[in-house]
Amino acid sequence: MLPTVVLAEDAAGLNLFVNEFGGDLGLGSRDIRSTIANVINIAAGLLGIIFVIYMIYGGFQWLTAGGNEEYVKKAKHCLKSGIIGIILIFIAYPLAKFILDAVLKSTSDF
Repeated sequence: MLPTVVLAEDAAGLNLFVNEFGGDLGLGSRDIRSTIANVINIAAGLLGIIFVIYMIYGGFQWLTAGGNEEYVKKAKHCLKSGIIGIILIFIAYPLAKFILDAVLKSTSDF
């Protein structure tokens, strides 16, 4: 049996086609914009965790270098890379939030 497509109206009176089996398929009823915002929030959280792990790893490398300049140099590079990464995260997250808010504001009038 083929899925039945039903006609529904949104708040603005625009006609939308809604698959009545969407709930059965686990597609959910959330707005795609809020789903994208949640994905960005989760990704930023995971990147923060990766930053902490990377900084701990760099610090551990430096502590266990035993005075070897080559290992200290690698550890410093690791720490500098981690700091640059967290700065990029702190710049990208508000930028993404601003863009999503602007898209949400501009498309919610329809």
